[in-house]
Amino acid sequence: MNPRLLTKSFLPVAASFGLLVSEVIGLSPICLPAITTLPVSAAANEVNRPTSSGFDQTYALFGRELSKYLENGNVHYKRWKEDPAGLDQFLQSLADLPKQEYEHFSTEQKKAFWLNAYNAITIKVVLDNYPIKGSQSQYPPSSFRQIPGEWENGKFKIMGAPVTLYEIEHERLRHELPDPRLHFAVVCASRSCAKLSPQPFVAEDLDKRLDQCTQDFFANPKNLTVNPRTGVIRVNKIFSWFTLDFAAKAGYAKRTFPPPMDEDIIASYVSFYVPTDERDVIAKFRSQDKLVLDYLPYDWSLNDADEAK
Repeated sequence: MNPRLLTKSFLPVAASFGLLVSEVIGLSPICLPAITTLPVSAAANEVNRPTSSGFDQTYALFGRELSKYLENGNVHYKRWKEDPAGLDQFLQSLADLPKQEYEHFSTEQKKAFWLNAYNAITIKVVLDNYPIKGSQSQYPPSSFRQIPGEWENGKFKIMGAPVTLYEIEHERLRHELPDPRLHFAVVCASRSCAKLSPQPFVAEDLDKRLDQCTQDFFANPKNLTVNPRTGVIRVNKIFSWFTLDFAAKAGYAKRTFPPPMDEDIIASYVSFYVPTDERDVIAKFRSQDKLVLDYLPYDWSLNDADEAK
């Protein structure tokens, strides 16, 4: 089972089944979240709201560390492990942030905060276990998945309280700050996940950055291919694991009967971000009811810049 699947209150439910079942058996919105993107106008009104004290909303320290050790979206873990002091200092700033100050963050500031926290903690987990040499046959030897309890058991302090990567992704981001583009900004240290950027996320341009992350993700043929001859669209498995997160943006915010198929949700969402020629191909085959959805294999290899060479 993929660790990013919902193993607690966020149970994995196929979109075409889940939208209907939630009506029948009364699943809570936590189990089947209707994911929506914060309107740009609302975000713009909140972005520049000042915070009460000195937390660095530019994330300059984290940005300096990223710029030292990133190459083409991958990480030089070996070099970074030799000097992790800057990362440790940044993580300490997250631990020391007063919760009362966080409560005054705007929505965009909260998103940026948790995105940077997730990515920084993931890097820290890798550094603490690097070089990774695991024995689970279903994953590459150096995969993040080889680290025991990597998502659900590892505890890091944020605002003075312990938190796991699982809680950050599924509770803080997906449940409290839902935005489907977050899937293309959290980096789980695998090659099939999104690429890390040397610039941390900041509230002022977060909407633009998330759009760019999404477009960059789809521009990679390892994440999306559209066959103009057969009408087969192949997408990253993120869409299989989290189909419902994309439903609202795809035009399926309201529950309907019969519920939409997974390919309807995914094709509609992808069409917002792909070039015109691919969008036309998708529309053509959908109109003929001949669009075929398939999922690309997920590469759990570590996003190690040294291994990429």
